[in-house]
Amino acid sequence: MSDREQRNLRGPLKSCTEQNTVSGWIDAEGKTYPEVHWEDTTEYDMAGHLLNTRSRNSDGSTSLSGNSEANLNFSKKSTTLTDLRPLPLN
Repeated sequence: MSDREQRNLRGPLKSCTEQNTVSGWIDAEGKTYPEVHWEDTTEYDMAGHLLNTRSRNSDGSTSLSGNSEANLNFSKKSTTLTDLRPLPLN
């Protein structure tokens, strides 16, 4: 079963974006925490295997987690990059 099927996604889906929000709150000591938003976009290859996940947070920070697997399942490698900045468009 592919990564895409394990998440109950059907068909030739290339990517899926999920948006999440946690309401602000005040803890028992009176400290206030703001509302937090984040967005995760997961990309899949044609066979439905996970390629990477991009996350964007309400504070503007971003991260990229990628999985790459060598042919014939020799090894599995996972890479995480943080604080990515978009390239300017020319």
